[in-house]
Amino acid sequence: MGNDGLAHHIRETGWRQGSVIPADSLPDVPVRECEGFLLISQSCDVVHGDFKQEPVVELLPLHRIPESDGNRLYGKNPRVLHIEIDEGSVELLARERFSIPRQVLAKFAPATDLAVSGAELRLICEWLSKRYVRPAFPDAFNTRILSNPQGRKIRRLFKHKGRHIESIWVGCSPHDTELPDGEPYKVVVWFLMRKKLHDDPEIQRHGVELAEGFEEILSEIDGIDCRDCSLKGEHQVTLDDARIFVSWDFDDLTHREELKD
Repeated sequence: MGNDGLAHHIRETGWRQGSVIPADSLPDVPVRECEGFLLISQSCDVVHGDFKQEPVVELLPLHRIPESDGNRLYGKNPRVLHIEIDEGSVELLARERFSIPRQVLAKFAPATDLAVSGAELRLICEWLSKRYVRPAFPDAFNTRILSNPQGRKIRRLFKHKGRHIESIWVGCSPHDTELPDGEPYKVVVWFLMRKKLHDDPEIQRHGVELAEGFEEILSEIDGIDCRDCSLKGEHQVTLDDARIFVSWDFDDLTHREELKD
């Protein structure tokens, strides 16, 4: 079968971004046991007619897990993502992304019992982009926030209260300058929650407790001047706010090696 025929066959077989290659179709891939391999290349590239321009497709293994860790939901951690599909939870690890020759897709069909689409697929693509576009704060700022014992307090706080938080927005001034000791960073922190969760009084209460606890920890840190620390529903923030604030990764706050108990 020529390249034109292969590309046509890949299209007609139904391959697209979000399709899943059955786990037993790629026996020689060096990853631990998984449910299958998620096709993350953009759909137009998957079915492109020219194999010289688009020679490979990218995949991510899907690992079934018994229960999702809330601090790895919603793309909060740039290295590990938990999503809920097929009435269960799976884990994706950014470091496991790999590619295969695109012609391989012509050898078999997508899994019929497992696929990712809609909001979850968009989330995965946005999560992967964080590997390249997420902001970096000054080392002096990170050191002040994450120094012990404050870092340990933050880790414990997020472990118990952070599950339902979609993202953390922070305004830091100055945001790109290493300040000497004695000069504080002025900080505003917003914890964002999806509207349907924010509307639940009990879940909202946990979010408020997280914000209040975080503000209390920041108040104990020399060199951090916290001007506001609040819980907000996503419906309460604007595009104009997004131009001022940047997203703060949970990975920075909860999963650094030096913060382990």
